[in-house]
Order: sequence, then structure tokens, then C-alpha cells
Amino acid sequence: MIKVVVDDRKRVLDAAEVKAIVDEAHRVNVRIAAHATSDQAIQVAIQGGVDSVEHGDEATDATFQAMARYGVFLVATHWTAQTLRDIYLPSYRGTPQEAEAAAVRGYLEKSRASLQRALKSGVRIVAGSDMWMRYPGKTRGERT
Repeated sequence: MIKVVVDDRKRVLDAAEVKAIVDEAHRVNVRIAAHATSDQAIQVAIQGGVDSVEHGDEATDATFQAMARYGVFLVATHWTAQTLRDIYLPSYRGTPQEAEAAAVRGYLEKSRASLQRALKSGVRIVAGSDMWMRYPGKTRGERT
């Protein structure tokens, strides 16, 4: 499997670029996973023929329906409340309770709603962590 970054903060590949990558990989029986967070990038990934979308944070219902129609898996990389507390809360100003109420709960509600919309649309879900950063006190295998 190859993971291609379809979007980052400053750019989005176009569908022709993604299709070229997918065509070459599929020619030799390699699957393509697309890092895609914005709805635009997810749509580009689908048009390019990827096998899965990693993250899919901003997908609309119509985009989830397209993923289901084309058999594109969603690798849900949602974070747990404990991970958010361990990694992100130390950087927030204010008390941990204020930060948790504003950040952790909001994130968890949005994540749950997104996952439910994907499931309702018929998208096949794959679990993933995308845990790329240092997680205090845990090995890479323990931090998912």
C-alpha cells in the first residue's frame, strides 16, 4: 500500500495527478490510501480512484455517498478523549477543565457525528490511528 497526501494546508493535488498515481500502483497490484481531510481533497481522491481515504474529516453527506458508491473505504482516524488530553491539553491556556470542555468534547461530538453520517451513507469503515507523533510513555505499538 502507498499513502499519497492529496491535501495539506497549502495545496490539493488534482484528480489527474491522483489518477496517474493510482493507475501505476494498481497496475502492479498495490493499493492507494489517500490522506484527505478537506471535502475537496476527498472528492479528488474519489475521482482519482483511490482505495481508501484516511481521515475524511470534512466530508459532506454527498461525498460519503460517493465513497460508498465507488467502494472507497474510510480509514477513521478519530482520537480518543484520553489521547486528546495527553497530547493537546498541556498546550491550551486556562484550566484543563475549560480546555476539555471547549476542545475535547467538541472534537468528540464532531467525530462521532461524522462517523455516523459515513455509516448511514454505506461507507465501509476501517480503523486506523495515524499516530505519527511522540506519545509520552508509550511505544509506537502501544499508542494506537
